[in-house]
Amino acid sequence: MIGMLKEGASCSKEEIINFCRQKTSNYMVPKAVYLREAFPFIALRKIDKKELKNMYS
Repeated sequence: MIGMLKEGASCSKEEIINFCRQKTSNYMVPKAVYLREAFPFIALRKIDKKELKNMYS
């Protein structure tokens, strides 16, 4: 799940999982949530998904 919080807002991993549990089906609830300050980008200003997978695998 990729998203951004508004400046000054805070959110915990448990709050995100509980929100998903209330709004979606059980199979769609994430098992893990990773919070980051910034995402790695490639030259085309897209998120570098390969780099993200390497960081968390």
